Amino acid sequence: MKSVIFRFAYAMIVLGAGSSKVVAGPDVIVGAIDEIKFYPESGGITPIAIGTVSCNVGNRNLQWDRRTSNHPVIAQNLYRLKDGRFEQMGMSWLKHGFLALAGDLCNEGECNPPPSDQWLGVGCSDPYAARLNGTQRRLGPRFEVNPTTGEYPYPFTSPAFQDDIARRLQVLTAEIDQGNNSGALYFAEGQYVTRDDAAAGNGQNNVSYRQVQISRINGRFDARFSAPTVRQKPAIHAWAEQDRDVRLFEIDTPEGGRMVLGLKSSPHQNGFHNEIALYNQTSHRSARSVAISTTSGDISNPGFHDVHYHSGDGVGGQTRDSTDWPATVSEGNIRWSCDRFQDNPNANALSWGTLYNFWFNSLSSPSSATIQLFRPGAPTEPDEISISLVGGDVVAGRMIESTRASWLTTPSDFGFSTLKKNAWVKSPENVSCGTEVAQDLKVNSSHSSLRARCTRIPTMEGTTWDVEIMADSDCEEGYFEAVLTFVSSRTSKPVMVRISGFVQDK
Repeated sequence: MKSVIFRFAYAMIVLGAGSSKVVAGPDVIVGAIDEIKFYPESGGITPIAIGTVSCNVGNRNLQWDRRTSNHPVIAQNLYRLKDGRFEQMGMSWLKHGFLALAGDLCNEGECNPPPSDQWLGVGCSDPYAARLNGTQRRLGPRFEVNPTTGEYPYPFTSPAFQDDIARRLQVLTAEIDQGNNSGALYFAEGQYVTRDDAAAGNGQNNVSYRQVQISRINGRFDARFSAPTVRQKPAIHAWAEQDRDVRLFEIDTPEGGRMVLGLKSSPHQNGFHNEIALYNQTSHRSARSVAISTTSGDISNPGFHDVHYHSGDGVGGQTRDSTDWPATVSEGNIRWSCDRFQDNPNANALSWGTLYNFWFNSLSSPSSATIQLFRPGAPTEPDEISISLVGGDVVAGRMIESTRASWLTTPSDFGFSTLKKNAWVKSPENVSCGTEVAQDLKVNSSHSSLRARCTRIPTMEGTTWDVEIMADSDCEEGYFEAVLTFVSSRTSKPVMVRISGFVQDK
């Protein structure tokens, strides 16, 4: 029996034409990544700084008080996509904000100047050049910042440093030298964390990224941007943008943080080669182990990659451990792990703003993942999260948008708010989902035996359409693509989303 192992819920609120949702409270985002600065190489390491421009897209002024902990901290990261693997190459300490200007990058002509430079006004933007984000004495460690709440001690811990690479974003020179990295793509990322933004519930949109071309001429590195800044998304989305076979799963952690798991399974010999990237966006509890299950045994060739901490970024001014996570293989399962927090608070846990890679070969593709958290949580919080890797919205995981689920038309043009996309679906039939919308799920000829069952579920946010996709026995296994169309009964205009997924045996 064949089955499409995907289930999704679309939440829709029908608004009047031209309506938009106002974000409550202060809401800082990275509006632009606009500069890359390279410092002199030392001992095979090249230090880097990334220029960022922040915007307050909320409806309240954002605090920027340099005298207390009520100001943003800025993280800088660099990633590489090479030979199908998306890896973090380096990370910086945190630039502490000291004052905010009043530009209008994200809302031209709509900046409301605040009472002083200790606030970022509503609709205003503030540039921090690369040289500022690379000022070593203003860089504090990551370990003492809680990214979920935006809280940290102030003054921040500031151990002594002596060289030009300390605290700055550090990458191995060989990993950005074009002579060693033919065909590689690079992505710069900026992230802001601050207390009042997090308290308003707006802390999950503070990361943006931008593709950058890195070259080396006469021994000196240079960088040029090759695409605009992608706002309010972490750089792991670039992997899915570049590779249609990558699936992303968004994972909300018990304390209110967020992680994103990326998965690519490719045919390999008689089975699959599996590439997994786990990114910790804002989980203070962090991750100490990742376990992957498949439906059959014979797992082989496991691998691991992390990003190294540096400059004393750890408890007691000691740099956190960088020991690779060892892999343990059993029948149909593989698990990587580091020390427990209770045994080593400076263990090589997947902390916020970092991405670790895991890979292996298997006879069948991964079916589920279990993530064990590093820091203890509240007594009522679980210590691990399990997600399905064959669909969305299963247990704690949900599939999120990528190139494979992108708007073909702009929803606001048709009187709709944003659709919350939680998985991929398809069907050859017109499916009536009540009086407000109808769905036309078009399929390609190789998957003409797919059917859909639609159920309307009222929610506090609007209407959720729960669609279960089924496949007849003659439906071919494999990858599919389709276009999902919502048609408004109010305007009779369509909103279309490109979708995709897999059909496989149960």
